[in-house]
Amino acid sequence: MNILITGARSPYTLHLVRLLSKSNLNIFTVDSIENNLCKNTRYVKQNFLSPKPKQETEKYISFLNKIIQENNINFLIPTCEEVYYISKYIDKIYCEVFTSNIEILTRLHSKNKFIKLLNEINIKCPKTTLVQNKEDLYKHLINNDKFVLKPEFSRFASKTIINDKKPQTISKINIDKKNKWVIQEFIEGEQYCSYTLARNGNITAHSSYPSKYFAGIGSTIYFENIKEDKILEIVSKIVKKLNYTGQISFDFIKSKNDNLFYPIECNPRTTSGVVLFDKEDNISKAFFEDNVFIEPKSNLKKMYAIAMILYELPKFKNYLKFFSDFFKAKDVIYEKNDFKPFINQFMIIKDYYKIAKKLNISILEASTIDIEWNGTWD
Repeated sequence: MNILITGARSPYTLHLVRLLSKSNLNIFTVDSIENNLCKNTRYVKQNFLSPKPKQETEKYISFLNKIIQENNINFLIPTCEEVYYISKYIDKIYCEVFTSNIEILTRLHSKNKFIKLLNEINIKCPKTTLVQNKEDLYKHLINNDKFVLKPEFSRFASKTIINDKKPQTISKINIDKKNKWVIQEFIEGEQYCSYTLARNGNITAHSSYPSKYFAGIGSTIYFENIKEDKILEIVSKIVKKLNYTGQISFDFIKSKNDNLFYPIECNPRTTSGVVLFDKEDNISKAFFEDNVFIEPKSNLKKMYAIAMILYELPKFKNYLKFFSDFFKAKDVIYEKNDFKPFINQFMIIKDYYKIAKKLNISILEASTIDIEWNGTWD
């Protein structure tokens, strides 16, 4: 079988490629940035440079179809936020696509619609209100000292504001019809994440992990598999309700008050939870078969080593604890028999840094500037 995987820039896409390489698959990858992690991996038959999904959507879809036709691709796996552009045109793509339609993805990606979905199926979640203008926002902030404020569509928690209503903070927020925000009940507790594969509403693979170390305040970079039935129960209820097909990931807060898991947002795509799976788990079955259920067998801790050094080491006070955890974990990108991506990551970071500096945004934001989707199509 020939498969095409988009989002070749991402460390979790590289890991997914390595996982699927154990099966009898010919793997092709594509991205809109030339320097990407899958470009030099030994497990990819060919890597393609595409138009930008966000800025050149129709050209991007046409380019994918050209790859599909010329290489007899049977199966397309989107990984990063290009999934939204692919999902919108899913009926025009010339092979099976492992995702759901754009209406379903929008319900999950919108931090407002997602909470409405949870309320609809009686899953306990933080109270959340859509904020459409500054006047609205000020009214909500008057009587709220503990809150979470974030754009309706965002990633990495890059613009999230927690319990901070200082004028200099709030004045910087841009809210309009195309850029709505949500204000959410603050729940004190520990953060957890899950990563799941589903076909036709059935979970076929699943992992969950506590969020311990971060790039910024929302992107986990250290992974330890845990078995948590309550998280699995919540995820199962959601994917069944939507008859969901694709990869799907959730962020949770385990409340200090009642010990319950509160879903707070969803990413209907690949996230770093995939790195908890190893080749012996044979995760390829979860993409192609409905009646399997795969969990990570190994308890080996994983991490993005460079991110740990860049983001966590400078702010860490207990160096003994940091390095103890650091040396217990395996770097996701480094592989002895597939070394080139490890070297290439430094060039990619350099490219992101240039974009970030030019646009005055963070490196994390720079990494998705050509693929992110924020709820509108213009």
